[in-house]
Amino acid sequence: MLGRETPVYILQNLILSFGGSFILQDELPLDEKAHAQAMKKVTHMCHDRPLSSTEKGKEHVQPQYILDCINNLFLLPTKAYAPGIPPPAHLSPFIDNTEAGYLPDRQREINSLAGIETVENLAENLSSDSEDEDAKKAQEVKAPMKGDLDSSSGEEDNEGLESDSSDDAKAKTKSVKAKKDEKKKILTKADKTA
Repeated sequence: MLGRETPVYILQNLILSFGGSFILQDELPLDEKAHAQAMKKVTHMCHDRPLSSTEKGKEHVQPQYILDCINNLFLLPTKAYAPGIPPPAHLSPFIDNTEAGYLPDRQREINSLAGIETVENLAENLSSDSEDEDAKKAQEVKAPMKGDLDSSSGEEDNEGLESDSSDDAKAKTKSVKAKKDEKKKILTKADKTA
């Protein structure tokens, strides 16, 4: 049901374009039986002002709810769009967040509701996995390589440790490069799917 204070013509067009139906507040029948029958079909009531009383069993939302649901192609939770409270930030459907290099918090929330894992989350998961592997490798490399126990010279042991530290630095450099390559692959895959 569209309240009389909402932008009726725009919302009518959008609702019908996506297969919905609507009834205008002014078109509700005055007869109680007919009114009750018409209201059985109503799931959401769209209002632009705070309400003094609400009808139970119906979702009361602001017009932005309809636009945000259409932009995201699924029904969002209605609690944030209740009449009388400021709605969440409206996100433009014309901006590519990956291209812009910024993902708003509201988009992250919507992605989590939709079950979409963001590129940043994928990159973090991959980097944490590779960090775990790097930590294991570093522990293996840090294990002291002791020379022959019968050896009388302590210099040989020190030379072995110095070469280990240079190998350690090389391994770190390789792991940093590998992480960067993984992130580039993820971003290119995300760009291709978007």
